[in-house]
Amino acid sequence: MAVLKKHNNLKDLIYIQENKTLQKQTIKGLLRTILEPVLDTPAAGVVLYRLNDRQGLESILRRLEYANVDVYDFSKGSDMLKDEIWENTEFVYVLTERFGASFIWDYDLVDQSGDRAGYYILYNSRDLCVSFDFIKENSTKNIQHYQDKFKPDRRDNVLMNLSLRKVVDMLNDINQDVMISSIEQDDLIKNDEATRQLDFISKKSNYVSHELKNQLSIIDLYTDILEKNIGDNAQLKMIKKSIRMANNCLIDLKSIKNSNLQECDLNELVSEACELAGVYVQTKEKDLEMKVENELLVSVQVDYDKTIGVLINLIKNASEAIEEKGEIRVRTAINSEGNATVIVENTGKPISIDRREQIFNEGFSTKEKGSGLGLFIAKKTIEEQQGHLRLIKSDMDSTQFEISVPMLS
Repeated sequence: MAVLKKHNNLKDLIYIQENKTLQKQTIKGLLRTILEPVLDTPAAGVVLYRLNDRQGLESILRRLEYANVDVYDFSKGSDMLKDEIWENTEFVYVLTERFGASFIWDYDLVDQSGDRAGYYILYNSRDLCVSFDFIKENSTKNIQHYQDKFKPDRRDNVLMNLSLRKVVDMLNDINQDVMISSIEQDDLIKNDEATRQLDFISKKSNYVSHELKNQLSIIDLYTDILEKNIGDNAQLKMIKKSIRMANNCLIDLKSIKNSNLQECDLNELVSEACELAGVYVQTKEKDLEMKVENELLVSVQVDYDKTIGVLINLIKNASEAIEEKGEIRVRTAINSEGNATVIVENTGKPISIDRREQIFNEGFSTKEKGSGLGLFIAKKTIEEQQGHLRLIKSDMDSTQFEISVPMLS
């Protein structure tokens, strides 16, 4: 008599959630993110896991042995399994008094190469009981008491989990976008100049990726929640704009020639940049004032978000140059060459003569903890758009940086 094989309900959860696919690198990063809270706190709990590939995860699994949690391994061949019904489906399930997470993935859902997987993820929700029940049904040991003791959150937390999945997708996109295509690599290594450009892309990618991870992992998780709770709000709009700019920055990691040039209203561009950068001026530690003279009504052809990013960087630098009290001025004009300009001026400490020739050099910074990449990348960004960024003045009265770009006739 034939024996019916039990159904793999964990794989069904992956189908139901309908997420994008994840790269192997992203999955291993998420595993560490889920397990770190368990390792960093003394709270009791339980960790259930099934891993087909432990490469790169050995250290964190060893640390679990010394944590204040019970750990059960459901990997292939484990005596925890009643039946081998999960095939290549893998998971990590965490339940403690304050934190619960279920992360399930399967590479076979996408292709046979094992490079991308479909996934299901859930944090702090009563629906964690569903995946726990599926694991419990296939366990040789009774693990029901963990669910009774560490009851999953009784709320749905739908909005938080939707936001979390957005963050996961964006982090996965970062991993994808930092890879330059093999065709581009072949073209780049043909001459010395191209090799220098490849080196520039690599360093720029590291910097941008670092900044984006900081922004995306924080702001996107809470934006939808804030919108639901407080409604229409000026500060929330600034957060949403920052998210948009962070998303568009991902494109910058793909290639050297990637500026999205478009016809823009210079007045609108400068206004939005000053609005976003206003947070650097509204500080309790200093007495700062920002004045904006933005009445030049002309059109320019630039990459809108990148140019805003350069302006924000200049305004941030201006606020840091002022030690206690001072003024930041942003004004638009037409220079002697017939180009539209934006001048960012501050009344802070001047840049010394011996440093003025170096401030745009890669790795050079006048700040103790500066990366030396801000002005270097800003200058490259404007030059990619057939424009110029230069220091036009720095004395005891003020320091002035000028962005100049061609106007559209």
